[in-house]
Amino acid sequence: MRKFIQKLLVNFALIVLCSHIATSIYFNDWPHTLFILELLLVTVIIRLFLLLTNRFNSRYPALEYLLEIGMVLSVVLGFGWLFEWYKPSYLLYVIITIVTVYAAVYAVGMGKTRRDVTFINEQIKKRKKGIPHD
Repeated sequence: MRKFIQKLLVNFALIVLCSHIATSIYFNDWPHTLFILELLLVTVIIRLFLLLTNRFNSRYPALEYLLEIGMVLSVVLGFGWLFEWYKPSYLLYVIITIVTVYAAVYAVGMGKTRRDVTFINEQIKKRKKGIPHD
């Protein structure tokens, strides 16, 4: 299911990006397309930072998640301030939105991880049954 969602989102992103670029070229109206490209830039930067933060290992998984969400918040809030995506008075709403999206992405990932662990455990049980004991 996770692969399906990923492919769906990639297709959707490409459609949105291409349709905005095409209409911007045709009508010479760029503000919406620039916003989409800014979002793409922020997404790429977050993914690059995630490559770095995933190398950080701690005995406390909560610390790893806090580091990750802190990085995501910093990047989005920093670029949001730079590109003037929000007013300071709406900062709390922006933070709530970021945390909610992060939680949804995390939940989708956890479902996949649990299925993978269950599958691996079943394979180990099957292998143990097939191997004669000493």
